[in-house]
Amino acid sequence: MKYDVFISYSRKDINTAKQICSVLENYARYYKFKYFFDQGAIICHDEYLKRISSAISESKAMLFIASKNSYKSEFCAKELLFADKRGVRIHQYRIDDAEIPLDIDMLLGTHQYREAKSTSIENFVREVLADSLRCTIESLSSLKEKERRLEDAKRREQADKDRIKQAKLDKLQSRSLELQSQIISFQQAIMKLEKEKLLVEKEIRELGLTGKNEPPIFEEIKSYKVGDYYNVNGKQGVVFEVCDNGQHGKIVSLDQKQLRWCTLVPKSIGATSKSDGQSNTDIVMSRSDYNNYPAFAWCREQGEDWYLPSQNELLSLYHVKNQINKVLLDRCKEMINGNWYWSSTELEFCAWGVNMYNGNTHYGIKHYDRYVRAVSAF
Repeated sequence: MKYDVFISYSRKDINTAKQICSVLENYARYYKFKYFFDQGAIICHDEYLKRISSAISESKAMLFIASKNSYKSEFCAKELLFADKRGVRIHQYRIDDAEIPLDIDMLLGTHQYREAKSTSIENFVREVLADSLRCTIESLSSLKEKERRLEDAKRREQADKDRIKQAKLDKLQSRSLELQSQIISFQQAIMKLEKEKLLVEKEIRELGLTGKNEPPIFEEIKSYKVGDYYNVNGKQGVVFEVCDNGQHGKIVSLDQKQLRWCTLVPKSIGATSKSDGQSNTDIVMSRSDYNNYPAFAWCREQGEDWYLPSQNELLSLYHVKNQINKVLLDRCKEMINGNWYWSSTELEFCAWGVNMYNGNTHYGIKHYDRYVRAVSAF
C-alpha cells in the first residue's frame, strides 16, 4: 500500500483536518507511514475521480471527519462509497451532533466511530494508527517516553560539550596567568638591569673615563613610526615604512628636485626591479657615465646610502603622503605635490613614474623632467 491513512473531510472542516494532520506528523517521527491529505482545489470532476480514487485504493484505512458539512458533501459521499467497496477500513470522527443521513448511516454502520466530545483528536489518531499500522496502543503510548530519552541524550551530549569547553577555558586561563607572571618577572629583571646600568654609568663618570666625544656605553635603541621625523648623525628625513617594531625602516628626503631620468639616447640598462630601488641605483652608479642619469646622481649626493626609490617604494610613499607632508610643512620644506615622480624602475627606453595625486602608475620617456625624492634605509 502507498498510504496508511486517507483523510476524507469537507473543505468547511479544514481546521479540524489540519489538527489531525499535526498529530499524525508527531507520530511520523517514530513510525514510517504516509497519509493522504488533499488541500488543493478540485480543478475538474474527472481529475478528482482519478486522483482521489487512486489514493483511496492505495490506502489501508480512511479517517472520515463526520459533520453536517461532510454529510452534505457530494465528494465525501463518493469517497466513502468507494472506500467501502474497496474494503478499506473507515474510522469516523464525529465533530458535531448533526443527524446522520440514512444512506451514509447504512454505509458506515459496520465501521468504527468516535465522537469529538468524548474522544480527543490525539486518542482518536492513536486508534487509527493502531489499526492501520498493526501496532498496539501501548507501544504508541511509549512515544513520550522515547522523546524523553532523546531529550536526556541531547542534554548529556550538550553537558559533555560544555565540560570540554570549560576544561579548555580553564587551561587557557591558567596559561594566561602563567604568562602574566612571567611578564612581571621579566619587568622586574629589566628594572634591576636598569638600576645596575645607572650604577655602572655613575662609576664610569666618577672615574673620569667618559669623554665628551666618546659614545655612551649603553646606546638607547629608539623606535619609530610612520610620519616621525628622523635625525641621526646628520641624516635627516621622514619615516614612511617601518619594520622590526619600528627599529628599522625607510625614510624619504626633506627636499625634492625636478630632473631627467636620463639625458642619453634611451636604452635599457638593467634597472628593472619594482621593489628594490637600492639595487637599481647601484646599477646606474656603477656606470662610468652615471652623470648622464641626473635623478640617480642627485639622490646619491644626499649620502652614500641614499637612492632613487623603486616603483613599489614610491607607491608606499603615496599611501602615507599626508603624514609625510605634515612633517615637511612643520619644517618649512617643499611638500610632496600631486605631480608625477620618477621611480628607479625602467621599462626598456621608458621608466615608471607614480602620480602622487591619485597613485596611478605609468611609464614615460626618460628625457622628461619629473620630480625626484631620495629614500634611505635605517
